[in-house]
Amino acid sequence: MSLSGRLMRCSHLAHGAASRRIGLALLATIICFSAAPASGQRISNSDYVAGRDAWNAQNWLVASNHLSRFWLASKATATYEVDFWLGTSWCRMVGKEAPGADLLDWALSFNQMPEGARPAFASELKRCVEWIAAATEARAAPPTLTFQESGRSTVIATGKTYAVGGGDGSLVAYPVRARRHLPPEDFDARLVSLDDPTRAVALTKQRAGSLRVSRSHYFVLASASPSHTDAMLEDMGARLDEYVAFLVKMYSLEPPDTFITVYMFPDVPMLRSWADTLHGLDASPATLGYSFDNDKSILALVSSANIGTLLHETFHIVVRDSYASIPQWLDEGIASLYETSTAAGGSYFGEPNWRSPVFKELRFAFPNLNLRFLVTAPWFSDEPSVHTALHESVLSPDEQAYVLAYARLFALYLQERGVLVPVFSALRNRVPPPEYVPAKVQAVTLLETALKSPVERVEQDFQNWVPRALDPNVRLHQGQMIRKELPGGR
Repeated sequence: MSLSGRLMRCSHLAHGAASRRIGLALLATIICFSAAPASGQRISNSDYVAGRDAWNAQNWLVASNHLSRFWLASKATATYEVDFWLGTSWCRMVGKEAPGADLLDWALSFNQMPEGARPAFASELKRCVEWIAAATEARAAPPTLTFQESGRSTVIATGKTYAVGGGDGSLVAYPVRARRHLPPEDFDARLVSLDDPTRAVALTKQRAGSLRVSRSHYFVLASASPSHTDAMLEDMGARLDEYVAFLVKMYSLEPPDTFITVYMFPDVPMLRSWADTLHGLDASPATLGYSFDNDKSILALVSSANIGTLLHETFHIVVRDSYASIPQWLDEGIASLYETSTAAGGSYFGEPNWRSPVFKELRFAFPNLNLRFLVTAPWFSDEPSVHTALHESVLSPDEQAYVLAYARLFALYLQERGVLVPVFSALRNRVPPPEYVPAKVQAVTLLETALKSPVERVEQDFQNWVPRALDPNVRLHQGQMIRKELPGGR
């Protein structure tokens, strides 16, 4: 697959699937499309431009100086092309190979990037590690990757599908996928500062047509659901605002500086039509909803006051402005943690939900998919040929379902043990070691350090705790299990 700016499928595509034994399950489906890599903001940044040009000219020292400044200033949102340019520059500078290998390895292992980019990262990482051992000054130039100069570096849509098993247990849904390319400028034009709420509402009304529109501090909500009144939308907006404030405080994230637009629909055909209109995406008839990072929007089936899916997708949008390189298990684990949660005193507490039976049903079928695997697994891929070339295993749909259920239950376990934030902070604030240490080794070490226990002991404690959370009707509060009906609707 070419690394040009054309729309392409990305590495973290997880096919939702229903176990033939479970029959009916919900599974988060993560879609990434890579469009033109460098946004207008990056192109206007002198260090980005100078670093890119110096890299193309094979002036590694100058490239390193500029790209290092850019990376340090915007590492929360710096994407794979910056990691590649900077990492490969360091690898060609005697004495800088260790940080170069570290950057390439961490990006390859845990960051989001187009599938076609991953072999290049793997090849350059292998070279860099060899140069660390050989200490030779004869170093070949890296491959030249072509990036367009307009639009954002990635176009990311994350979402959930309602996976329905057929008679033979097969999946009758397909993931969200690109139907047509829309100019990146279209997405940028939809981003409106929180300082200009009047314009945000006006632009949304232009796009929304007959949809009912309401605004809160961080959100503009547009609903086609006939059951939504103005008062309901106002209440939903206030609850979403409270949730964002909780995320910002709990995880030390940056609050949004532009409005997040939420489009809500009563049925799948309407959601699919708007997915095509707004984003050029073909959404499966089984799609419950998705978030789209480039214009900070969420499309979802919401016909009641239940905002669980919106909470899930809002986490994806908010976290990427502060921690874009978050590993998949942590991103999906925390997002799905709050999709079923209790709000109390401005805080949110995840509760057991539908993913618990998925974990229970599949836990003994996949004994090799343990905690060490979970915290070192790369983003799910829809391109087996790339994984084969990288000597990685390809997960079946049921394995993916199990891994995502595992991530959610492990996040719930960390919450109940009071250590979710320390684990999040340990990974987010990782300091590369002075000598090269493989990224997956670091990931396990960071988890063990945060939890003050070996990963095998942590897993044993987790497995011993799991039975408390296997009933989706149970609520966990201060160590006590309280049976409570799950809220209805979507």
